[in-house]
Amino acid sequence: MTVWDLDHVLILANDVPRMRSFLIDAANLAEGARPKFPFAGHWLYSGGRPLIHLASAEDDRTKGYVGPHRKSAAGAVDHVALSGSGYDALVAHLQRHHLDYFERRVPETMERQVFVPGPEGAKLEFVFRQS
Repeated sequence: MTVWDLDHVLILANDVPRMRSFLIDAANLAEGARPKFPFAGHWLYSGGRPLIHLASAEDDRTKGYVGPHRKSAAGAVDHVALSGSGYDALVAHLQRHHLDYFERRVPETMERQVFVPGPEGAKLEFVFRQS
């Protein structure tokens, strides 16, 4: 059986600048190189790789690349989950940037989850596994 790793997530946003700012602020992502597609967009990097692809839900030129559009960023996707380390640093970062968040624990594994609500119904989830 094939084991998959998350390559990237595409978010189609109605308000691209607002979504871009949220993703950069909340997840400390960095704008990086992006191929010259025939539509505008951003690739946001983490650790040297493009983790989030961002484009406009309003731009008809993306249809040939991603198929029919939903006019909502969240659409069928409720949240994007990123796993990592540095729980205390993330919470301090969110507080410094005045970003709302809420936390949960996964039963049995006791993983920490930090959810950050964003624009257009999209959420980021940060998962911290117990060591």
